[in-house]
Amino acid sequence: SLGCEDFLVVAQAIDGITKISDSKEQFRKRVTNLYNQLKNIHRLQNNKMDINTFVNTRNYYAHMVKDQNYAFVAKDLQLIELQQKAILLLTCALLNFYGLSDCQIDESLGHSAFVGNFFFNMEAKDAVAKENN
Repeated sequence: SLGCEDFLVVAQAIDGITKISDSKEQFRKRVTNLYNQLKNIHRLQNNKMDINTFVNTRNYYAHMVKDQNYAFVAKDLQLIELQQKAILLLTCALLNFYGLSDCQIDESLGHSAFVGNFFFNMEAKDAVAKENN
């Protein structure tokens, strides 16, 4: 699928950074724990990715799990959106790792042209979807 190599690089980086704190837990639990550690970062919580889809997509493209139901695997545009959300998670995790507070991370993300434009549009899209439901 288009872009799966780039997605796997980000997924493996998240795998690596979560192993620093607890290498014994399964990847799904480590990603969940990472979100819990970063729960006060506004932009991250407004653009939280579906952890099950993230893990299934990572396993699918890396061929790590055989004979598993892959009904929830991101492809094409969904893969691009999932990758962007994974980049946001990784960015927040790295800034946190280097000692920035949640407020400092949110402010830093607000100054990023990539994060600001992409995730502002995501937040607007999510708000419209909620209003229509």
